[in-house]
Amino acid sequence: MAISINAFIDRDSTEVIAFNDDAGQPFDFDTAGASKIEGVAGGRSVECTWSGDKVSVNYGALLLQPGIYMAQIVLFSADYPKGKVIAGPGLPVEIELTLHRSAS
Repeated sequence: MAISINAFIDRDSTEVIAFNDDAGQPFDFDTAGASKIEGVAGGRSVECTWSGDKVSVNYGALLLQPGIYMAQIVLFSADYPKGKVIAGPGLPVEIELTLHRSAS
């Protein structure tokens, strides 16, 4: 599944992404032991919040140059202390992020 996200640099551009497990059921990040989730693009990362199967990410907080990026969502837990990419290029969930300048 490809997700297209439009975000505005240095603005509250929060997107909510729902995740399912391999059986198609909602994935519970708390049950999976999530300790941190990050949104990553252009070599920068921003901490996400989560509730149940939903991750909220504000890619606008990355303060990157305007453009198109292949973004990632990275899950950290006791099992994945270095982080496991759960959405990104080549995975079942891919995120195409378009960052825009915001009018001042």
